Amino acid sequence: MDLPVCKYDKFIFVMTGMSYIIDSSGTSKVVQAHQDIFNANGISFVAIFPISRSFGEGANWKCRTTGCYGLVIDGQFVSVMTAIEVLNSLNNLKIMGGGYGMHRYSCPSPYT
Repeated sequence: MDLPVCKYDKFIFVMTGMSYIIDSSGTSKVVQAHQDIFNANGISFVAIFPISRSFGEGANWKCRTTGCYGLVIDGQFVSVMTAIEVLNSLNNLKIMGGGYGMHRYSCPSPYT
């Protein structure tokens, strides 16, 4: 896989509970607004979210993570990756000159 490319030299790494680029919940709107703010200030926005499977209905609804994560850079979906692939990609971005901070959007999670 080709190395993901950030628009800017610096980036922030964030973890979300969902794909904010396709979800329309309140948290996703906040994440998108934060991406816009960082991008407007010359900082790339690198986000991961868990890939999960849901099953059941109503009170029997369950959601389980798959061990894979979606990677989004500056609002563009890059790939589905394992945790080690995400870490290697972040390391490669840092080696190429990017600095980063980290933020986790905290919200109740149905993931078990």
